[in-house]
Amino acid sequence: MTSRSNSSSRNVALITGAAEFSGVVSDLVVELLRGNGEQVRAMVRLRDEARAKRLRQLGAEVVVGDLSSPANVVDAMRDVTRMFFNTHITLDYLQETAIVCAAARELGGLKVIVKMSQMTVSQMTLTSSEESRQHRLLWLSEQIMNWSGIPVVHVRPTVLLDNPLFTVRPGDPCATATCWLCRSAPGAPPRSPPRTWRGWSLPCC
Repeated sequence: MTSRSNSSSRNVALITGAAEFSGVVSDLVVELLRGNGEQVRAMVRLRDEARAKRLRQLGAEVVVGDLSSPANVVDAMRDVTRMFFNTHITLDYLQETAIVCAAARELGGLKVIVKMSQMTVSQMTLTSSEESRQHRLLWLSEQIMNWSGIPVVHVRPTVLLDNPLFTVRPGDPCATATCWLCRSAPGAPPRSPPRTWRGWSLPCC
């Protein structure tokens, strides 16, 4: 975990988003909060140096750690009053949820957790069986947060339009003002070799 200055007198919002692509939503939240002059702390993984650099340029305080590490989570959540909980779904997802809730109860001071979930979770029950394993983990994670007693808002979107398939077409240069994947200028030529996402070539990266 990286060291940081004392922030005990600040009203800090903690933004998580561990994976490169699940972190896109978190990065947008950081941009919006910083645009409103809010104090933001972003938690990133050790290998996410490029993302950490972008977040620092936005004026966010960056801490390096893992949501599955209680020590990392407690350190990141000190002096935090609001938290955006967003991370990719792994076998550690429920453990990460429980650690965050336990840290919030131990530290006190957290006013609300905003948690990314999924629309279909609202239709699930304990004994329903039509959903995927990912949906089941999201549902269980919501239950853990509800049981914790910490005020929580579950955000259940249908589809996220920052998916590369909705943003660029294979072979096209960046067409947006600033590419969300690589921050290229409009019309920037494709990089060589191109990066890929789930088997798709990302033309601007």
